[in-house]
Amino acid sequence: MPHLLLVPGFLGPHGGFENYVDAVVTVALDAGYDVTVATDRPALGRTEVADRWVGRAGLRSAEGEWRRTPTGRMTVAAALVRDTARRRRWPTEGDRRQAGQTRAIPAIEAYWSTGPGAQLVATADLVHLVGKPKRWVCEALRAAHRAGVPVAYAEVAQVTPEYATRPDLAGFADVASLVDLAVCFYDEQADDLRAQFGYAGPAVRVEQWADGLEAALLALPAPAPGEDPGGDNRPIVVGSLSRLGPEKGLDTLVRGFATAAAVDDRLLLRIAGTGSEGPAVAALATELGVADRVQMVGYVEDRVSLLAGLDVFVVSSVEEGGPITGVEAMAAARPIVSTAAGAMRERIRHGVDGLRFDAGDADALAGHLAVLTDGSTGAARRAELGGAARTRYLERNHSSITVPALVDAWATLARGLL
Repeated sequence: MPHLLLVPGFLGPHGGFENYVDAVVTVALDAGYDVTVATDRPALGRTEVADRWVGRAGLRSAEGEWRRTPTGRMTVAAALVRDTARRRRWPTEGDRRQAGQTRAIPAIEAYWSTGPGAQLVATADLVHLVGKPKRWVCEALRAAHRAGVPVAYAEVAQVTPEYATRPDLAGFADVASLVDLAVCFYDEQADDLRAQFGYAGPAVRVEQWADGLEAALLALPAPAPGEDPGGDNRPIVVGSLSRLGPEKGLDTLVRGFATAAAVDDRLLLRIAGTGSEGPAVAALATELGVADRVQMVGYVEDRVSLLAGLDVFVVSSVEEGGPITGVEAMAAARPIVSTAAGAMRERIRHGVDGLRFDAGDADALAGHLAVLTDGSTGAARRAELGGAARTRYLERNHSSITVPALVDAWATLARGLL
């Protein structure tokens, strides 16, 4: 049985990144691989991320298994001493965060060069790295190269100049040439890897799919042209689902919704997700006088039910790798209004599979919402775009297309045919 070592840049309790890691693990297990996931820190407790593969795939943690050993503790302690001596030169919060990253470097390097990570790589037939390309991922790449193990690198973010020069990611430019195959969500992402990190190798597009939810989402009834939920005094629900971070453009979402809601009292906005921007989003809704029409529903475990209850789905992101929620909305046949962030620029063709607006343009978003909620033509337009979005999903995102593409990429890489 071939051994796949999966190295994610991080692994939290839940989120789009974690869902992608879960999907890759599940595909590998179903394809007959023995899978080990190596993370610098483990996910917190039993989460939705590991529920489907716990017990079938190994989960290794540098923090849990090595940093507590005498060698690991000595490495971390030596770095801490060096960092303490520099503290007077790290006065700001950003400097202190950078100091923490610097302090971790010796431990990460040792884990992959002489610690358990080196043994993990030595037993692997294939290494699959999942960016963001933090030092943890870069050192795993170096270890795989030293061991002669082929490496696939999957990028999950929009690779902008700002992204490529982040202090915790910039080091990828020094090792990108060691990657044997780049796995990308969309074609332009491969171009960005080459332009921003200097990657010069082959790339394959393996789009996201609605892993674990596909059948349920495709079973949802598509909007019908004659149905107008506002016609029987029910609201027309506009919704989003994301981590509530600054890159998601949620201020634009609220501003655009407030403009549209000012002329249509049927509109309701449902924002799902958790994150640092939650309080600011709620405060903006209050400031704009729409707090009573904006529902902050927090973390949602049942994404199928959430999407089934929406009449319009909005992706307002400024930067984005996917998002997976955009794919899920396509499968659910929801009419989508989206920026051109990340893969959405190739998934959604304006006026064909959805409606597009420039990131930050709240007025354009409001105009699209007005079209989709118009009393006489809105229901028909929602049905048209929702059905087209599902067709687009079936043509390019369905698991019958994407999963074999990923498995074939691994097989080709393992055979050294690239």
